[in-house]
Amino acid sequence: SVLQRATESLVAVLLGCVAGSFYILFSLTSVALFLKLWQKPLLEPPALCAQLYGELAPLHACNLYGLFASVTTSRYEVVIEELHLVEDTSTHPPTTRETWVELDFLYKPGDVDRRPPWLWLGHMPRLDWRLWFLPLRLARVVNLAIRDGASPAAVSAALQQGAPSLYPAWWPVLLARICRRQPEVLALLGPQRNIDLARAPCPRGLRVSLFDFRFRPPENCPLYAAFFPEGMPALTPQEIQEIE
Repeated sequence: SVLQRATESLVAVLLGCVAGSFYILFSLTSVALFLKLWQKPLLEPPALCAQLYGELAPLHACNLYGLFASVTTSRYEVVIEELHLVEDTSTHPPTTRETWVELDFLYKPGDVDRRPPWLWLGHMPRLDWRLWFLPLRLARVVNLAIRDGASPAAVSAALQQGAPSLYPAWWPVLLARICRRQPEVLALLGPQRNIDLARAPCPRGLRVSLFDFRFRPPENCPLYAAFFPEGMPALTPQEIQEIE
């Protein structure tokens, strides 16, 4: 009947208005959330978007969903080194000296001269993935100590005092099995450029360091040019301070 068709049309219009309104609100609030997570200097969300996001956030309609909705923009890198006796042939007669040898991993950053390997679809390197999260725990202690003007010795002491809560249970087990040359663990590390772990003796010592790797820009370019696409203008001192 005519009344039924009119009712159906009215319902369709109302549903369309509701869906359209939600889509507009969702888009506006997503703009504010995206710019907030992007952390791009001098890019602020419009006032209307920021206001809508603040008012709708308690409803959990336009918030973060999914794993890794946001990630860190920097982190320290864990580097493991073994202490070994090596023969120094530059002297006469040859002598032996202690040398720290860095261990390589298949996927995590380490050797800055090595091209990153391909990671095939569906493969999750569990050890390297865990070593990504380990420095995030340590960074809190290190950053607080640096902010308070602590010396390197004080930072090391703080890391040792907080060991039970800072380091996960698998970390000391991994270090112990590397020292014992367990084949299954050595296979996770992959080939080494500095040492043959399968034939090398147990290390005389083990050292774990935190490194802050940064890109080096081309010659005659500003310091932070390596972080931005080609053609973008150089950053001002104020923008560099905001990034840091």
